[in-house]
Order: sequence, then structure tokens, then C-alpha cells
Amino acid sequence: KLMVGFVADAVMEGKAMRKEEDLEEMPSAPMPERDEELSDDELLGESTLAKMEAAAEA
Repeated sequence: KLMVGFVADAVMEGKAMRKEEDLEEMPSAPMPERDEELSDDELLGESTLAKMEAAAEA
């Protein structure tokens, strides 16, 4: 039981160390500038727009 507990503690410590290293290595992503809003026609496909028009008419 003592050995199992020792190994489990070592595993937990290793995982914690790995998380700390991952956070240090990851560069922060730059925030994108706000763009102008796009219309539905620019964002959606033809079939989706057709379904939306059909639903609005019903």
C-alpha cells in the first residue's frame, strides 16, 4: 500500500509539472481587431438563406 501511494503521488506531481510547463510555453494569442459586421448574405450559404426565406414566408 505504501508503494502504491508513493507512485500515485509521483504521478500527480509529474502531471502538475507538465501543466505548468505547458502554460509557460504557450504564447498568448493576440486579440483580433474588431471588424465590421457582415451580413447574412456574406456569411451564410445559398441553401441556408433559401431555408430562412421559406421559414419567414410560412
